[in-house]
Amino acid sequence: MNRRQIASVLAVLLLALGVLTGRITAPSSEQVRWATRVVHDATPGSTLGRIFTKVVTETIYRPPKPYPRFEKIAGKADWPPISGHVVAFRGSCRLDSGAAASMAHVEASLGYHISFSSCWRSHAQQAAAYAQKPWLVAPPGHSLHEKGLAIDVSRVTDEIRRLLYLHGWQQFNAWKEPWHFSYRLVG
Repeated sequence: MNRRQIASVLAVLLLALGVLTGRITAPSSEQVRWATRVVHDATPGSTLGRIFTKVVTETIYRPPKPYPRFEKIAGKADWPPISGHVVAFRGSCRLDSGAAASMAHVEASLGYHISFSSCWRSHAQQAAAYAQKPWLVAPPGHSLHEKGLAIDVSRVTDEIRRLLYLHGWQQFNAWKEPWHFSYRLVG
């Protein structure tokens, strides 16, 4: 490892130490992504790197408080249906029309726009993302981003998470990907 990589790994360890001692209570999803990338880049392909990445992400990010099971959320029948066609949502973000309608309700409830780092991706964009980060990104043809049914939120707060859950969005690996939400995939 070079000096820059060593300094980055030390910064990640300090971030983890801050969380463990309680000085940092809620690291952002950007900090979690950064820590994962730093450790992976410093030790590419090694078993130690994979183990260390898992330990660091589990140490830095504490899973959110549990919310009611999706089947028990009032108003589930009112969630917009999945349409199968992708529409422009806001700016360069594209979503399935049902997911876009749901997101519009979430943003109306919040009173402001949610910042996304990723929405719909073409097959080629998904392949490029997978080639860059195979430990984090689904292979092409296996991602809900390609169907407009997944978003990556830039900064997740408890309020945003709660409203997304109430409007049909869910997380499968909240401890590993606290920024990633998928639309209406339960029963």
